[in-house]
Amino acid sequence: MEIYRRYAESEVRWRPDLIDRLSLRPFSLNFVFGPRQVGKSTALILLVKELLERGAHPKSVFEQTPVGQHLQRLGW
Repeated sequence: MEIYRRYAESEVRWRPDLIDRLSLRPFSLNFVFGPRQVGKSTALILLVKELLERGAHPKSVFEQTPVGQHLQRLGW
């Protein structure tokens, strides 16, 4: 995925604190909104990646954003 590749190759890797503030309890529902260009998509991409690396089943991670379309193309 182009967005993640650029993040991985960048010298400065900012990890949005939003990742730690989202509830990951079963059946929790999180809405992420805010101004443009503040890191919302980056936070979601990194969160999905972390969840998958921790062993979460890909079908248990649901993300409904334009970013989600990129993840589907990658088979995530």
